[in-house]
Amino acid sequence: FPFDVQHLPLVIAHKTRNANKLMIAIDREKLSDARISEIYPQEWEYLGRKDFAGTFTIDSVFGNPSYKRGEKQAAFSMYEVRLSLKRILSPYINSFFVPLFVLLVIGFLVSALPLNQIDARLALVMTALLSVIVFQMAMSATLPSVGYSMRTDIYFMVSYIFLFLMVGKTLLVNAIFNEGNGDAAFAKKVENYFTYIAIPVAVVWYAGITISAFLVRAAAQLV
Repeated sequence: FPFDVQHLPLVIAHKTRNANKLMIAIDREKLSDARISEIYPQEWEYLGRKDFAGTFTIDSVFGNPSYKRGEKQAAFSMYEVRLSLKRILSPYINSFFVPLFVLLVIGFLVSALPLNQIDARLALVMTALLSVIVFQMAMSATLPSVGYSMRTDIYFMVSYIFLFLMVGKTLLVNAIFNEGNGDAAFAKKVENYFTYIAIPVAVVWYAGITISAFLVRAAAQLV
């Protein structure tokens, strides 16, 4: 999420009649290739469908005493249609990517404040960090609970890393500066070096996450 592609299978088979009594086949001449234009909720784009027909075997004999130990039922005929959908990304640009980008930029703006304003500098970066936490909690409330990490979790985790480093850097610079009693020139140098390194690293890191997400999305569409 939100780069996911979903393959939705619909399987049709008879409950009791096996392939010896009922065979299900695909009438490919009458299959419709029309696109599905209305999918609710309206955040999905229809990619296509694939149709399969074949047989499957049920391991259980459902307590039938006529079967010997280790025997299985005869194969059942089945038909499966798989619909492929991909999530539309455009609604999440304004609701996810832009707000997260703004919060991260706010955290980096701490470098623009004077070194002697430690309270304002620390309050700015801590506010950005807490805002990201609240933002993730708000987004998680609208998503289903799953047993794996989503792509959005990776974006948030990277934000936490950078903002946590910003807090550590702010405290370090303040300790070096020490309200003018320390080495102000060295403190400013540490501030600048961190900013010049952290911003390109953040851009490259987020670009890598996004590019890999699109590659996985493209591969999922080919399945």
